[in-house]
Amino acid sequence: MSAVLSVISREYIKVPVNVKKNGVYVDPTDTIASMAFIDTKTDMPGDTDWTVSSWESGLGHKYYIRCLVGLDGDIELAAGIYWVWIKIEDAPETPIRQVGNVRIIGVIA
Repeated sequence: MSAVLSVISREYIKVPVNVKKNGVYVDPTDTIASMAFIDTKTDMPGDTDWTVSSWESGLGHKYYIRCLVGLDGDIELAAGIYWVWIKIEDAPETPIRQVGNVRIIGVIA
């Protein structure tokens, strides 16, 4: 995934996910989903980098982890390029994946 947002915008960054357990698609919306926005491609998110995010249901077995980015959102980002990570907290697994990037353009005067 790749997105470009204005620094004065407020909108959801959404990452599609399909979750299977024992080969069967399941609804993951009862799990805790988080996103991290890291300004260096090679850095891993630390414990304080995660923002608890929400779920959005799509068609079929498609679900989205989403985070409201921007002024008065879940997280505010300065202009720059950020690598997007997702984390799904489920027992016994907690998958953490880098899923793309978001570019924030502009400056606030």
